[in-house]
Amino acid sequence: MKLWQRVLMVGSSSLSVLGAVIAMHALWLPTKAWLAHELIGISWQHYRETGQPLKPWPWADTTAAAQLSFLRLEEDIVVLSNADATSLAFSAGMIAPFNRVDGESTIAIAGHQDTHFRLLANIKVGDEIKLTTADGQERYYQIYGSEIVEQSAMLSIAPSQGGLVLVTCYPFSNLTNLTSLTSDSPLASVEPASERLLVYALPVYKQPVYQPPVKQTFGY
Repeated sequence: MKLWQRVLMVGSSSLSVLGAVIAMHALWLPTKAWLAHELIGISWQHYRETGQPLKPWPWADTTAAAQLSFLRLEEDIVVLSNADATSLAFSAGMIAPFNRVDGESTIAIAGHQDTHFRLLANIKVGDEIKLTTADGQERYYQIYGSEIVEQSAMLSIAPSQGGLVLVTCYPFSNLTNLTSLTSDSPLASVEPASERLLVYALPVYKQPVYQPPVKQTFGY
């Protein structure tokens, strides 16, 4: 076999191996996301059945804490116990110190706008959200408004209002066919997410009332 033929064979084999590696990497990312979703679901089910939190994988620094159900959109999200960068890569997470599910304290939950909180681009004022706790209690909230703030802004949350605050990056990039909280301000944009969208909801039996806010910076 001539030298140039050997070179072509080696080159062809190398390209085949490289292509296989690239294909495996492309397949691994969605597989990893699917596996994490399934393991978090198992963690949540274990918590509900036993009352004992369980890490979704041995090296995780978070556990399943609650479940959010967006009733009109028919979407459910298992919420993790914290909202650090690692946890938010796998699901929405509760922001300390607003992570007490006692029925009286305000709960704040963060999620990335291109994954688990992508659905916030389609919510409307009046939508109901159900929060299910590990002990089986179901609490219903109704969205009454939202605001957009700078990414580095101090966010005002009233701790004793008993409400629910959802936090995500804004604007929503490269999304189409979206509704909005207000008819004249679409949530879709092709700009990089440089701000924060805050969605406010209260228990369905309450009306918005003023409470002294707590200043909190969220840096996820």
